[in-house]
Amino acid sequence: MKFSTFKKLIIYKFSKHPKVMSKKSTILYIIKNKCSISRFGDGEINLILKKEMLFDKNNDVNQQRMIEAFACRNANLLVCLTSAINCKFINMEKKSYLYNLEYFTVNYSSFKKNIDFKYKYGDATLTRFYLSNKFKKERKISKYVSLVKEMWDQRNIIFIEGSDSKLGMGCDLFDNAKSIRRIVCPNKNCLDIADTIESEIIKFAKPDDLIVFALGPCATYLSYKLTIKKNLQCLDLGHIDIEYIWWTNKAKNKVSIEGKHAAEAHTSETIKIDIDYQKYFSQIVSKID
Repeated sequence: MKFSTFKKLIIYKFSKHPKVMSKKSTILYIIKNKCSISRFGDGEINLILKKEMLFDKNNDVNQQRMIEAFACRNANLLVCLTSAINCKFINMEKKSYLYNLEYFTVNYSSFKKNIDFKYKYGDATLTRFYLSNKFKKERKISKYVSLVKEMWDQRNIIFIEGSDSKLGMGCDLFDNAKSIRRIVCPNKNCLDIADTIESEIIKFAKPDDLIVFALGPCATYLSYKLTIKKNLQCLDLGHIDIEYIWWTNKAKNKVSIEGKHAAEAHTSETIKIDIDYQKYFSQIVSKID
């Protein structure tokens, strides 16, 4: 390890860190308060720091959007950060541990100025309950998933998703929802058309609808925006059905899933699922190109 990197590691580990709820506490908070969440992972932090991004453009507008959402303090919105930011790696499998250690060693000192140390953040990794866990206790995960499902139990949902996401298809994760409609968006650069997506959501959403996003940093921003502007409950839950399918198929690695986009899959192995395309297309109320 280079001295400069080692120095950053020491600074990171012994710096002041934010307060972050556990995954379970985050879910319970959402259920109790029927609040929205806006999640900040490495992608959103990269936009704040104006670093290279895979799915959205690194520019002043997108940086300001992320800073604005991260700084929001509203009773109806829970801003979420990964608990890994606090050097909490004990329950992480090795690859996740090493990735987060390297990421925050490099970036924490730059990002720290944005943190509100008086605020208690939710855990942005609430959707990561299986493969990144070192201890994969079946009973514990099963109880956690049951709790997760309570967030949308008997709710009318509108999915806001990329065209390759097909959120919830090929599994029973959202079977307890009352109804599902979909607004399908492009797979990348959605922050460029955030205003268009926002207008389309407002066109179709009713006050009691639950808006569920799987749309990268655009989800982070629009969850904040629609909560403040329209008092809609918005859950930024990208990746949650991928994790669910990995769990129900007892995957050992982040593998591809047939017919769905799994950005972190880098193996030749593929999980085959049954997608009811007739049902999927019948749920689409709008498609944004």
